[in-house]
Amino acid sequence: MNGRKEKSGERIRVLVIDDEPGSRETLKDILEEEGYLVSTAGEWGDALEQMSREHVHIALLDIRLPGMNGVEVLERIRRESPDTAVIMITAYATLENSIRALNLGAYSYLTKPLNIDEVKVQIRRVVENLDLAAERDRLLLETKRWASQLQVVNEMTRGIIVSHDVKELLKVMYREMGEVVRYDDIVISLLDPDKQTIEEFRVDVEGVKARYLPGGKVLRDHAVGWVIRMQEPLITPSLLGNSPFEDERDRLSAGYRSRVILPLAMKGNAMGAVAFESREEGEYREDQLGLLRLIGRQLSVALENARLYEELLESKEALEVENVDLRTKVSDRYNFGNMVVESPEMKEIMRLVARVINSCSAVFLEGESGTGKELIAHCLHFQGPRKEKPFVVVNCGAIPENLLESELFGYEKGAFTGADRVKEGLFERANGGTFFLDEVDELSKALQVKLLRVLQDGEVRRLGAVTSKVLDVRIIAATNRDLKRLVEEKKFREDIFYRLHVYPIRIPPLRERREDIIPLAEHFLEKYRRRTPNRVKDFSSAARSALLRYDWPGNVRELEHVVEKSIHLADGKWIEPEDLGLKPGPESEDGEARWTLKVEREELMRKRVEEALKSHAGNRARAARELGIHRTQLYRYMKRYDIR
Repeated sequence: MNGRKEKSGERIRVLVIDDEPGSRETLKDILEEEGYLVSTAGEWGDALEQMSREHVHIALLDIRLPGMNGVEVLERIRRESPDTAVIMITAYATLENSIRALNLGAYSYLTKPLNIDEVKVQIRRVVENLDLAAERDRLLLETKRWASQLQVVNEMTRGIIVSHDVKELLKVMYREMGEVVRYDDIVISLLDPDKQTIEEFRVDVEGVKARYLPGGKVLRDHAVGWVIRMQEPLITPSLLGNSPFEDERDRLSAGYRSRVILPLAMKGNAMGAVAFESREEGEYREDQLGLLRLIGRQLSVALENARLYEELLESKEALEVENVDLRTKVSDRYNFGNMVVESPEMKEIMRLVARVINSCSAVFLEGESGTGKELIAHCLHFQGPRKEKPFVVVNCGAIPENLLESELFGYEKGAFTGADRVKEGLFERANGGTFFLDEVDELSKALQVKLLRVLQDGEVRRLGAVTSKVLDVRIIAATNRDLKRLVEEKKFREDIFYRLHVYPIRIPPLRERREDIIPLAEHFLEKYRRRTPNRVKDFSSAARSALLRYDWPGNVRELEHVVEKSIHLADGKWIEPEDLGLKPGPESEDGEARWTLKVEREELMRKRVEEALKSHAGNRARAARELGIHRTQLYRYMKRYDIR
């Protein structure tokens, strides 16, 4: 034992308070041999006066003192020097006094004659407790300091996590971090993914400055590069030494004296580094590394968030541009000028569509399956004032009746077993736009009643809801059945029929508009041959005749399927009748006569073009003059008939 605290090395000061001089001196000599600083007092006033001048760690107090009871002195000591450990000594021990002394805070109780070994043991225990108390106080202080610093880091983290710009993030750090780390500036160096450049952001009292540095040089010659490569922090308490790093020599020349650099990484991938720089020497120490590493990790997360946010913005902008392009393409696709219409019947349909396109009235489309009812519905929406709003399509015959109601109208949470959330109905989703009800004749009577409310009042009510929601939706309905007959047969409500039948448009089947067959077939041929390596150019004359003779029970949809299939089956440049795989049905004499004549006319024009070009040795200008057409028209014929 050397009379010192184990942790701090501080000498232990002992005060012996006893009215017997012999006892005082004996204890003093023994304890000084143990290495303690010992002073003595023969009466209580002297003892208190000494304790007021200098801190006493341990007091050996005789319980019987002249002028004041030792227990009363103990009370004074505990009040005026609460950190002093008091060991009571008496030759007249009583249980009452012992209990009272211990209750007042005495460390222990010894009786005379004293056992010196016991005295030494008691004092050693006090010293050990003093060491433990000091360590406890130190840890408590350290904990409070860490808590305070973590609070600052937490506040800073909140600020930088919501900062989606590196410069703003740096400003938040510079403003908030001063309570945790001392610095004159902060530098973030971000590594480009290809490692060709380093983007450096420096913030100080004047603001944020950015520049680009060559990545290879930084990684090779700079302390920042070493930290990025090694993914280890680098503390430089003094920049005054002969540093091997170029950037540290530059910082010294700029007036900085100490520096710490921390790696920035995310999921094991190096992102760069952050440096704190000070104009004072010795500002950064090893014992700060724990907190600094935490700051580095938080900053890495914030920078990654900023990068992802920037990517998200770029993706959003790209999607917005793509959305505009797609809307334009959709609008162009359903533009009147781009639709394949040759027959008088379809031209009349387009005239009817044009008259109602800007209206909000319900439109009722009638026609066989595959005639193009949905195409007309698209045209009504995408060429009208609602084209920027939703276009929602529902095939009433494709969804089971028990699911259709919840799909159309939505439901509230708890509306039925399994309804664990609120679901928006399709009518709500179409708000502001157009709702296309295909195969509307398949609606049950119960759903017809609910649809009537939408048509009459413009309101929908979710399943389980107590209030309705007003919507602005244009209704387009379609059927391939005779809805009037269904009304007469009491299979469809009459009031719904008249609400839907505001503006009826009947789309004739393909067999009633044979003028459209060849233009549509050519349209589908051009559409699908782009997607295949097949060298098919056109239909042969015989194939065209076969197309015209066929009755097309599946209408335009069947025609598209036949053309797509024939492209794959054709062996050469021409699609032949056998490639179509059609079985001629009942012929329309008028339509066949009209289109036989047209095919013959096409064949005659092909031959005339070929002969004119041959007679003029391929000179297109002379051939056009002979034919009496403009040269551009000749080019069209050559492309159409695959004449080279």
